[in-house]
Amino acid sequence: MAMPGHAACRAMYPEYARALATAIEEIAAHGGGRRIFMAQDVSLLIARQENDLVLIREEIAAEPDPRNAVETLTDAYRLAARIREAADRAERTAWYSRAA
Repeated sequence: MAMPGHAACRAMYPEYARALATAIEEIAAHGGGRRIFMAQDVSLLIARQENDLVLIREEIAAEPDPRNAVETLTDAYRLAARIREAADRAERTAWYSRAA
């Protein structure tokens, strides 16, 4: 998963990207928090901070400073939609590669 500025979102594993999008939407809608493990030493902590803010914190074991993004609820839903669209694109690309 790569989210450089969210706009160029790409997904290597569509099923995991969709699960991440669903988790973001659920937390935005209902509150709470969840840790999503992206790789062996990489995780995302997703938590609803206040009534209208969602914190997404990337934690990498090799890097002591976590990276944070704070999104409004609307932006969190948009991010989830972009992740889901990236998963769809990745699936189509994989299908075209196999067909060729």
